[in-house]
Parts: sequence; C-alpha cells; structure tokens
Amino acid sequence: MKTIPKNIKLETKRLVLKPLWNTNPKTMQKQANNFTIANFIGPDFHHPYKLKNATGFIQSSKDNWNKKGKEWVFAIFTKENNIYIGNIGIKYDEINNTISNLGYWIGEDFWGNGYMSEAVEEICKYSFKILKVRKIIAKVFSPNKASQKVLIKSGFEIEGILKKSHILKDKKIVDEIVFGKFSK
Repeated sequence: MKTIPKNIKLETKRLVLKPLWNTNPKTMQKQANNFTIANFIGPDFHHPYKLKNATGFIQSSKDNWNKKGKEWVFAIFTKENNIYIGNIGIKYDEINNTISNLGYWIGEDFWGNGYMSEAVEEICKYSFKILKVRKIIAKVFSPNKASQKVLIKSGFEIEGILKKSHILKDKKIVDEIVFGKFSK
C-alpha cells in the first residue's frame, strides 16, 4: 500500500497544500457553505455546510490518512498570507495503480484566479512522480464548466460521458463527464 507522510507540504508558486487537519474548521465551514459548491460536488456534501460538517470531515481525513481505500485530502492555502481557500483530494486504487478519484473545490472568493489549476497540477505531479501511479481519473458534472476547464488546462482528456447519471441538489438531471490523464 502506498502512503503519504503526515507532515507533507507541497508548494507551488502561489500555494501550499497540507493535510486537511491543518485547517481551522470555522474557516473551512465559511468557505464550504456555498450552494454552488455543494451542488457540483454531490450528495455527500452538505448544504448548508455547518461547523459540525467541517469538524467531522477534518477528523475523518486525519483518521483515514494512509488507510487502504481511503482518500488523502489536502487543504489549500495561499503562500503569500497563509489563507485557507479550499480542498483537493485523491483516492488511490491499489489494484489498478491509479488515482481513481481526483476531487476538489475552492471558495467562491478565490474563483477565476487559476489557483485550482495550480493545485491540480501539483497533485498530479506528486501522484505520478512520487506515488508512481499510471493514471488519474476525475469526474465532473456537465454544468460545472469551470472545473472542466481546470482539468483540460492540466492535461486531462475526456474519456467518456455518463448520460443523465446524476440529480443535483437543484434537481437538475445532468451528465457526468469522465476525464483521465496518464503518466508520461
């Protein structure tokens, strides 16, 4: 089983990614309490997003770090002033040596600045070079154009579309687009 050190710190030009338990739950709750974010993440993401949701998710991330079949979740901070802006997580599939799910969100105040593309590229780099996975998979609901743009900018390709596969919180029935990126 692959593991990631609990003291890991990934840095980009403008960001620092650290395990989620380095986050203040109140700050996470504030950033996550957004209907658009909840709508595009799926049914397990609460809205309204309460302090107990943040506290529980942070604790679960810490408890499950490096456990088989669990997701590694990183908090994203700005490098310049250490402001928490969102999360990015990867789930490892040991049988297929892939990241079977790359998921992320960023607070609305930080949309449109290229932060998520920067975080995705760093997680991909780490996954390919250090974890030595052969492929990374990400899934996005069709109305989430910004997330699709992030993945395409980061070198992902559309591999398929699951037609009318999900009902969002706003009751719209949408397609799920499956993206993939291979190790070079």
